[in-house]
Amino acid sequence: MRVDVVRLGVNGEGIFYVPVGKNKDKIGFVDFVLPGESADIEIAQDKSKFCRAKLIDLCSKSANRVVPKCKYFGVCGGCDLQHMDKLLQTEFKKKLILDVVQKFGYSSDIEIVCGEPFGYRNKMVFPFDCSKDKITLGMFKKNSHEVVDIDECLIAKSGINKVLDFCKKYFDTNNKLFEKCKNELKYLVVREVEHKFLITLVCGRKIDLSDFCDSICNAFDVLGVYMNISDNSDDILSGDNTLIAGVGQIDLCEFGIDYSIDNLSFLQVNDEMKTKLYDTVINYASGDIVDAYSGAGLLSGIMARSNRKVVGIEINNNASHCADILKEKNNLKSLKNICGDTGVYLPKVSKDFDWYTLILDPARSGCGKAVLDFLKDKSANLPASIVYVSCNLATLKRDLAQICQNYKITYVRGVDMFPNTKHIETIVCLQKQV
Repeated sequence: MRVDVVRLGVNGEGIFYVPVGKNKDKIGFVDFVLPGESADIEIAQDKSKFCRAKLIDLCSKSANRVVPKCKYFGVCGGCDLQHMDKLLQTEFKKKLILDVVQKFGYSSDIEIVCGEPFGYRNKMVFPFDCSKDKITLGMFKKNSHEVVDIDECLIAKSGINKVLDFCKKYFDTNNKLFEKCKNELKYLVVREVEHKFLITLVCGRKIDLSDFCDSICNAFDVLGVYMNISDNSDDILSGDNTLIAGVGQIDLCEFGIDYSIDNLSFLQVNDEMKTKLYDTVINYASGDIVDAYSGAGLLSGIMARSNRKVVGIEINNNASHCADILKEKNNLKSLKNICGDTGVYLPKVSKDFDWYTLILDPARSGCGKAVLDFLKDKSANLPASIVYVSCNLATLKRDLAQICQNYKITYVRGVDMFPNTKHIETIVCLQKQV
């Protein structure tokens, strides 16, 4: 049938209403069609309250449509929005954020901070496909675990694409070297920071990678090669992690803080946008600081440079250990790192402050129940202000419903950490209501 797309869904898909037949006016979703466009579609999934369709042919084109730069777009699942121009991508992400914060009384416009749309990712995960006679590397097909054989990823840094090209040729040439264990090759993880590389091979069991290590270390400025033994497809680096070549870390300096990262360290994937995100947090976080979900301690360290009292809370042992090293390396005497659950320690450490800002930067799952219960407790020593950094608007909305019982949103900013994808980093600043 032919349909008219009226707006965009939360994943960037086109939304239409079935024009005729028994399902007339039922809402439908079709990928890669923009508002104002007409398209011939075929219903692929018909549910009781909605349907999903496959695009057959575009009948009219929006002025906001552009030709995707990547030849794999629409097949590879890495990008969602390459068919939109920059203006529409920005407006789409702004509306996603506004749809959340306006529910909690925020009525001002918001800025979306943007940077380079391609070549920005400093970390990529490439799955292996060993189902045929050869070993290939690529990306997962959209909504699938089928591997698409790709030559390059346009949103990755150029050095990562050079490593990918090298590895594809290496494993193709040395197929017989891995003949008995090629099915144990799961993922190639490449991190590039300041033209230096950390490489991780995720494997189902321990295999001999000595020849691979020698080859890739000779070809690139690789500081470390790791083997991670894991069969966890949800958290691929959660297994036994071993450095098998090199020194295994990259030394960095940002905002006057010296720190190091290894293959497991959390680091924002977009260097340019990471700086702009931290600038915003620094500007809106005043007084003493409790940095919840503090990771490896970079933001805590930046805050402690001004000699204000800072407490970082992080449950991950490896990350908290890195935060302690950062503290000692930078002689940050006003910084205290706690390894533990934020929900347990936040109510305790809050008693040591007279007036403080709470920084919340949780994982995609958002804040835990204990943290939200604390922020609703009017009898507790609550922070004067909160800076919430979110990478997931669904959990941000859920958490704000609790937090806004005692707090009012005063400022919102979007940081386009992931151009050409549906994802957006959001900063929400809140003030305690008396």
